[in-house]
Amino acid sequence: MNMTHYMGLLADNQPWNLIIFMAIPVICAETIAVSELAILFTRKLDSTLKKVNKAVSIFGGIYFTGIFFYLLKTAYIPLSVNGDWKGWIDVVAVTFYL
Repeated sequence: MNMTHYMGLLADNQPWNLIIFMAIPVICAETIAVSELAILFTRKLDSTLKKVNKAVSIFGGIYFTGIFFYLLKTAYIPLSVNGDWKGWIDVVAVTFYL
């Protein structure tokens, strides 16, 4: 079956690439979203939940910045320079992930 480079990246080196490039960023994003809603509805601005939200937000920002530069250097630029994209949808998938 033909896969985009994005799906190929997730499928390679199972389960580590899936954990590194998909699970950790999604868990961070979901934690931030749910804690933001909980803070909004409870209006407790000095709670432990606020501290967890701040810590996960900082960690997620730094983590995804690292992923961005890693994939830019090892995947996006080489695919663009060599013209190895598998079609326009492949470019869209990788670009929107970054």
